[in-house]
Amino acid sequence: MPRYPSWKNHAVRKDGKNILAVFILIVLVFAIANGIAKSFSLKKYFSQSEWDSKSPYVSIFSTSPPSIFIFQKDPERLTVFRLDENAYLVTGGKETLEKTADIFAKEDGEKIAKIMSFNLGVDVEKYIRPKEKIPADAESVKNLFKNFASLVTPFKIIDGIYDSEIENTNITRIDLLKLWWQLKGVSVDKLELVELAPFKEEIITGDNNKVLGVEEESIRLLMGPYLENRYLDAQKVDVEIFNESKAAEAGKLAADFASSAGFNVTGVEQSSAISEATRIIAKD
Repeated sequence: MPRYPSWKNHAVRKDGKNILAVFILIVLVFAIANGIAKSFSLKKYFSQSEWDSKSPYVSIFSTSPPSIFIFQKDPERLTVFRLDENAYLVTGGKETLEKTADIFAKEDGEKIAKIMSFNLGVDVEKYIRPKEKIPADAESVKNLFKNFASLVTPFKIIDGIYDSEIENTNITRIDLLKLWWQLKGVSVDKLELVELAPFKEEIITGDNNKVLGVEEESIRLLMGPYLENRYLDAQKVDVEIFNESKAAEAGKLAADFASSAGFNVTGVEQSSAISEATRIIAKD
């Protein structure tokens, strides 16, 4: 029986895993087509994808403490940014401040996503709140990643097993499958745990009290490289932003979002025409 060097054995195992993953995907497609997944129609299932598989995947995760998960395809890395539960965040007007822990305890995922996006200057739309609180320590997060990257995960997604374990999420099943497809070959050693707690600044409340809030600029600069889309960066896309919303700060926030994704923001203008949106105009 021939003996192979260790690198050859690793390559053989990886090829075998990829072949098995392709086989599983084919089985899943036939399973869906034959009506095994009765809880949703085939057309609805495949029309719900909101991720292009190229951009970094970003999601708020209601762990303990809360965290933000980012999967970046190029360079390939997994990162969990742990939030400070005691840091105050702006939840409405400038005088409306609440602790991060309190916000995660009482608000739904959609409201949390809006609050986090506004305070961090980072576009976060997806969220997931498990029924059981998961510790955001290195071992627990790695175990969670290993379980999700396993070959049985697609069957759990299709059968709705994950639905019974999740209290609140806006991540569709097709995007969960696409995320699994990307993660199945990623080594758990690539997982990073980054603390955001050190990045604080004093905020003066309306009644002249001082509290510690998040330092938006430092956090945005820290997270920026993990949010870059190399495809956009290679295209060198210039954008100009016209803020047609009633909130003057919306233009800057849109610029932060666009810059983090890899766009080159050439200008931000406050439009005289007022609507409910901020338009981002891409050149070429």
